[in-house]
Amino acid sequence: MNHVEKLTDEELTYICNLITGKEIKKYFQNNPQKFSKIYPGFRPNGISEKKAVRLMIRYRNEPFIVSFVNDRIVLLLKEINTQKNDLIKEGKDSESALLLTLLQTVFSERLDLYFKIVEQSCSEEYIRLAKSAVQLLSVKQENALSAVLETEKGVDSVTLNEQLSNAKAEWEASEDNYIRNIEELEVNVEKTRQKLADTEMELEQAKVKIEGLEAELIEINKLEKKSVFSGEMVCDAEYPFTSLCKVVHDYERRLRLARLSDIKDGVILGSYLSDAPAYNKLYIKEKQTPGSEGFVGVWDWRVVPNLNDPTKDYILSVYKEKYVPAEIIIVQDCSSMNELLEKLKYGIMDTIVSRKMLFVYWNENGIYEGVFCTPKDLDITENRVKLKSNVFSLPEFLLTSEDMFAIDRRYFHRRFNLGRPSKIIRVKNPLEIVKDILMQRTTWMAMKQKGFAKIEYQNFNSFLRELPTDGLYEEIADACECSMTEAKGFVEQFIETADQYLHNSDLEGEVLSCCVKNHPTLMEACEGLVAEKWKEKNALQIAEANEAFEHIQEKTVRQSEFLEQLDKEYTETKEKLDDVLRELGRQEQLAADVEKEVSDRIERAKSHAAEFVANMAFQFPIGAGMVAMPRADIPAADFLKGEYLPMEELELNHDWTELKETIRFEFFEAGVSETYAEALGAYMYAAYVNHVPLLLAGPCARDIADAFSAALFGCMAATLRLEGNYSNSIMEQCFNSEEKIIAIENLFCSAWNPYLPEIIADKNRFYIGIHPFSEDLLIEPNSLFYYMVPLLTEHFVDKHSTRKFVGGCMTEGFQHYTSAAAKPYHNKLFCDMKMGILGRNLVQQILTDMHIILEDDSFDYDYIFAILPYAYVCDRIDVLRSHLFKGAAKESLASSEVLSYIHTYLGETE
Repeated sequence: MNHVEKLTDEELTYICNLITGKEIKKYFQNNPQKFSKIYPGFRPNGISEKKAVRLMIRYRNEPFIVSFVNDRIVLLLKEINTQKNDLIKEGKDSESALLLTLLQTVFSERLDLYFKIVEQSCSEEYIRLAKSAVQLLSVKQENALSAVLETEKGVDSVTLNEQLSNAKAEWEASEDNYIRNIEELEVNVEKTRQKLADTEMELEQAKVKIEGLEAELIEINKLEKKSVFSGEMVCDAEYPFTSLCKVVHDYERRLRLARLSDIKDGVILGSYLSDAPAYNKLYIKEKQTPGSEGFVGVWDWRVVPNLNDPTKDYILSVYKEKYVPAEIIIVQDCSSMNELLEKLKYGIMDTIVSRKMLFVYWNENGIYEGVFCTPKDLDITENRVKLKSNVFSLPEFLLTSEDMFAIDRRYFHRRFNLGRPSKIIRVKNPLEIVKDILMQRTTWMAMKQKGFAKIEYQNFNSFLRELPTDGLYEEIADACECSMTEAKGFVEQFIETADQYLHNSDLEGEVLSCCVKNHPTLMEACEGLVAEKWKEKNALQIAEANEAFEHIQEKTVRQSEFLEQLDKEYTETKEKLDDVLRELGRQEQLAADVEKEVSDRIERAKSHAAEFVANMAFQFPIGAGMVAMPRADIPAADFLKGEYLPMEELELNHDWTELKETIRFEFFEAGVSETYAEALGAYMYAAYVNHVPLLLAGPCARDIADAFSAALFGCMAATLRLEGNYSNSIMEQCFNSEEKIIAIENLFCSAWNPYLPEIIADKNRFYIGIHPFSEDLLIEPNSLFYYMVPLLTEHFVDKHSTRKFVGGCMTEGFQHYTSAAAKPYHNKLFCDMKMGILGRNLVQQILTDMHIILEDDSFDYDYIFAILPYAYVCDRIDVLRSHLFKGAAKESLASSEVLSYIHTYLGETE
């Protein structure tokens, strides 16, 4: 037991004085190394006894001092207990024996110290009474001793007897008084014990209260860790004014700062300070601008004289990177925190540029309630933001309209130090987090390297998403009839066992395998044993297999005879076919002659068509009584937003190479042939980065547009349907929407034709015209293809679309492919086909980037995607046919397969 830690310095000094400084000094001398550690540079012989005592007090916590003092205290207590037990054996009661013993010990003057050392709880009244009793006994002993001394000086025996009788009487009286005092002490002890019980009860209540306060303190510490502080905003003497500003362009397209509000003591005032210069525009160096147009931040600024123009001031500004205003995003259609979190998990349509965000909703208590996020908590794409799957909790803040500062339909918190949140909101349970982490690690790229097919990857992801996370431990506890704690232990044990099974190799099997492989004789013996046992075990199957083999041999002989008969019939049939082909050739020549004669007659009929129509109009005029056919209601144009795919299933594309792979897989589901899916994706992506609209005509045109949009943005393409007369309101909806890819239906609506160039000139969106029939393009003006590059889907679609799109999205920091300088691909051929300069430049730019993206210099895709469609829709088939099949085939650099396909598609010519 460590008695030293219970003593005060004053009490320890008393004990050390009892031990004596001489003995302490001797102890130091016997332990010189330990002494030198606490008092370096001195020797124990050179210190005084008082200094030795002071060193004991100063270094009371040193182990070798603690052990020394404790040993001495134990010896003192042992002596007291021995004397006390001797008195009890003589017939004294325990209390009397203790007092008589203490009277003769070093603790006679410090009973309180004795009771403290032995850990006996006594009241102050009891200690005072015990002191009085000891003092009384001490006085009586002194009187008796004086009497004895006087007797020794010559007092006679009579006087001595009288004195002894008187002393005995006084002693008995004192003993009676002492007994009464002991009884009073016992009563006081009982009262003290009751007070002690009450005190212990109060102590338990205090402990419960302390535990509650500690729990509150833990929660407060958690909230404190989630506090949002930017520090005190200190004004710079060199730049006396601080303002909230927005980055804008001036009339010369230079970046400037629009001064929105002044800031004082870390609070956005919502107005200008009266003592600040009245400038609403500040200058800024573009290289020092932290963001693009629309960025909102904090700048210090000052006004200095303009040396070039004394009539004007020059404004210097410095961006305060440390102080970032928290943008408030009000999420609509939310009435509870759960709904807000669900929307954040699914994804919110918004463009986020801030580094601090508060997503809030208007609750039923009339205040805004929401959660605080930073970019590390979110997956941010170009037009959508959602919580990351590994976010477990978020801080909640409450605010009112007075806390909000509005800027062009954007809101910011007036204070930069939001302080401590009201509470911490749990976003999801731990099992869901484990599942999300597992799904994040199970990427398509990783599984593809392991040899998995795309459909296997999708099925595996679907399985992980459907894993239940609610009630797992409850179900195990019910089945095993155990507690929840034991159920959790079973789950952890199962996971550990499964992990060992999946990751640990079979060491014994590997050792045996190596031994067998390195010893040919042992290998031969093992193979023989295995073969014999296998034959014995599978004797019946071997017999059946032999019988089947004999049956197959007999069948093979019959098939050989039949094959000889077929060869003979084939030879005869081939001779007949040659005769038929010769006859067919003569018939085709006849048909060509007839077709030419018909064409000549049609040309002659066209020259007389106008005269014929005019004559008919005069011969059969429309009578007044004739009723015109009723016109049907002209349908109105419409704009529809694209449908979003499930956010949790989207492929995350970190760069354009991963995006190219995602587009390829989506095109499979849109009906595109596996031969052309990757190249088509590169061609359309090249058109996208160069803002060149496309015109998809033929089967699955709409499906291909949706697949391309799904791969880039996780949603189907928006729809602009051209019907009836031109509508400004419809186009405003289109231009003001967040949609990035728009499919134009009914592209050839005559009322909209004059406005089509203006529509597709919009560089903020990628337009894809879609039409189900490629033949209709023959009757449209060729000038249309200077605005939209034609793409005929019949050349690369080989199946019906399944539309089972998974979709993809671009991660934060995604960098698109950068367009390269265009190369003059097929320049002579395009000139021969009389393609205009604009159309030629557009196509050559797309082809240049397509080859770089594909890392392929083959011209096969050039003919399928660009040259053949243009030759078809612009009636330049003869030029292309002449280029490919009349002497220029070698220069075309196209493969024999593509040339054969084009030859078949174009057909024969004379």
